[in-house]
Amino acid sequence: MKGIVEPLVKLRKANKLPRSNMVIVIDALNEAELYRPDSGLSILLFLENHLRDFPDFLKIVATIRADDRSSVTNFPVSFVSLDGDNANILRDSQLYINHRISCSNSLANLTLSGKSDPAVAHKQLGQHLIKTAKGNFLFLRLTLDLIDKGSIVPKSSGFKVIPVSVHEVFLLMCNLRFMSYTSFDDVRDIVSIALASLYPLKDDQLYQAVCSGLPPNQ
Repeated sequence: MKGIVEPLVKLRKANKLPRSNMVIVIDALNEAELYRPDSGLSILLFLENHLRDFPDFLKIVATIRADDRSSVTNFPVSFVSLDGDNANILRDSQLYINHRISCSNSLANLTLSGKSDPAVAHKQLGQHLIKTAKGNFLFLRLTLDLIDKGSIVPKSSGFKVIPVSVHEVFLLMCNLRFMSYTSFDDVRDIVSIALASLYPLKDDQLYQAVCSGLPPNQ
């Protein structure tokens, strides 16, 4: 509050900030307790204690799983559902897919076996991706990236080669990046440390962590 909120209020009163609202975006608020620091509050507890003291021009946009919504029911906030059956989400998903197709020659020229009309392929692909994504735009983006690069080549309207979840997308990307166990061994320690850390490490911190498990002369 002393380091961020109060200085922002003073700058606003002094007309040294734009008159528009300021937005802080927080993803996966439901995981805040998992990454709670050794000392101090987690982001979730911080917001619970101080959100009512935030100035009206400082807006918080946070995502949380529907199953964990009870953890923020006492917050003075409004909720927008991002479930896959939401009409606005379905529309936005279709608009995003159309935009990606319009910006990519490989996607625009996509055809399916037995169908030479790309428009038919685009419609069927869009319907399949929207149904599978269920409002997950990360899944849409990464899957379309793989199709755009030729890493995924849909051949039929069944789209069996397309992943059905973000987990499968990440697995496919890892398999494409590391073609063998040997190639992954070169980065195994770095990836393990990065995943285990509660916060992003600087290069020298990552280097020291990797080297800490090596014999002194290596």
